[in-house]
Amino acid sequence: MMSAVNNLKQQGMKRMILDLRGNPGGYLTQAYKIADEFIPGGNMIVYTKGRRPEFDESYTSSEGGTLEDIPLIVMVNAGSASASEIVSGAIQDLDRGLVVGTTSFGKGLVQRQYELEDGASFRLTISRYYTPSGRSIQRPYKDKDVAAYRNLVGRLELEEGANVEHSFEKLKKDEKNKDAKDKDKINFDSIKTYKSKAGRMLLGGGGITPDFIVKGDTSRLTKMVSKVGYSVYNEIANDYLHTDEGAKFKEKYKNNFTDFLRNYEIPKSIYNLYKEVLKAKKIDWVQDDFDKDKDFIDMFIKRRIARIIWDRNKDAQIFSTIDRQLTKAVALFPESEKVRKMK
Repeated sequence: MMSAVNNLKQQGMKRMILDLRGNPGGYLTQAYKIADEFIPGGNMIVYTKGRRPEFDESYTSSEGGTLEDIPLIVMVNAGSASASEIVSGAIQDLDRGLVVGTTSFGKGLVQRQYELEDGASFRLTISRYYTPSGRSIQRPYKDKDVAAYRNLVGRLELEEGANVEHSFEKLKKDEKNKDAKDKDKINFDSIKTYKSKAGRMLLGGGGITPDFIVKGDTSRLTKMVSKVGYSVYNEIANDYLHTDEGAKFKEKYKNNFTDFLRNYEIPKSIYNLYKEVLKAKKIDWVQDDFDKDKDFIDMFIKRRIARIIWDRNKDAQIFSTIDRQLTKAVALFPESEKVRKMK
């Protein structure tokens, strides 16, 4: 990450979006070090609490982080878990920047590995991760708590684009007027709320719920296209690049990504490959669905071609051209700066 940051700084970076969508996590120490680059010294970043006190740990930020002053937005979704939730939770709790996207996965358990004499090993859950405000990252187990939390988050998603704190208070006010037996009524007694360092409301209940909920592009896809997994686009791109037409494409664009990004349009011949793959996966072809989602299909094939020819960074650049979550995040930088300056 720091290598990428230094490269962007050389290009004149003034603001930063840390995209943790789909990031399943990693080592606790790495999450701590990344968060530490953004957060001024002396702040709790994360702590663990176990059944036994000797398993309790806490991680506090140090002085001299290289990114303490840069305007920041962190993006998360349901695929963001564990270490990525530690980073986004600390940024949110300490009012260092905004979190945008959809609620993260909720993986906040700490495992320790024990070796056995026969060479095997087992992992024992010994504690839980907590954000600076005291929120447990781990999603709840009890059905009642899970149902109440999911009901609330689902309703908040209907207020998409609005500040979650404002939407929460509006929902709470509206619920008072509902019949107690209404099956859609939110049980606010089961919902936990916390406060950020500056006093902003934070939602607890499993995972990191963003300050602004914005659904991804795939939530709006038609039925046919929503059934197509990401691997299908890899297959289509790979098959295309092994055709004569694909070979000519590689020769033309392999040394000029900018030209590819700006000018390359998906040839109609690729759609035949798309149809063949869907047929093999027993997904019925629906022309109306294809017509509605053609821009998404073109973009996804194009980004997979870019990943094969170049790398995942080029893939991300292409996706950014229609990424509605990213577009909303960029527009929220003024709000992010207000949060950062709160005391």
